Amino acid sequence: EHFARNRSGNYARARTKPVNPKSERQQLVRTVLAYLTERWAETLTPEERDAWNAYAAGVAMKNKLGETIKLSGFNHYFRSNAYLCRRGETIVDAGPINNTLPEKDPDLYITTEVHEQRFNIHFNDALDWAKETGAWLWMLQGKPQNPQRYFFDGPYRGVKDKAGVDDTGISTPEQSTNLWVVGEGQKIWYQLRIQRVDGRISEPEYSTAPGSISQGVKASIIAEQPNKILSCITVIIVKNLCHFFCIVQFSFDS
Repeated sequence: EHFARNRSGNYARARTKPVNPKSERQQLVRTVLAYLTERWAETLTPEERDAWNAYAAGVAMKNKLGETIKLSGFNHYFRSNAYLCRRGETIVDAGPINNTLPEKDPDLYITTEVHEQRFNIHFNDALDWAKETGAWLWMLQGKPQNPQRYFFDGPYRGVKDKAGVDDTGISTPEQSTNLWVVGEGQKIWYQLRIQRVDGRISEPEYSTAPGSISQGVKASIIAEQPNKILSCITVIIVKNLCHFFCIVQFSFDS
């Protein structure tokens, strides 16, 4: 709790926003966590766990300050299988042999149609994941925010999943309906990840504008009149630390 004092006297309040731990989505997250934890301990062979640990040792991740960190093998097993488990897809037990994160999509951007309450995700359908059955593009949407908002750190909720297809590939753009009603002038943040068939999953992209999205860049769409879609990109820099913020967030709230 947070303790402070104002003109009315001392007071205490929670340091975090209250949530309902018994909601359907919260229960789903706990169920997925419990299932994967038990599967890691009871189902995976020692060789499979060693493979995930070797993958974890070879893959560098970034924290929120842009610092290089290493996760455990179980961390990677969980982050690689959580989306698959929620969706009812086949769990990947064998650790990846390729010790790299999947390639991000530099051509990824999003447009919105306020009058239709839907959005279009434009991606590069020539990338390897798009031509690989068992690969996915996971898409999450945040609640619409007021125009003066320039930063959003969640929560996000799953809004659309796009599966890769061998040989024929898939078409772009992908259209989906908004989870929430979007009004004129409001901003919407999206979080997207690419997952390959071997279980490797990329760090999140926050991309709704054309062009390359680098670490520390978060983009949001400004909902405008039909056929007049604007995009804005907010770059957050901590000058004292000489670091970009790189928001690495995982969400199951869908």
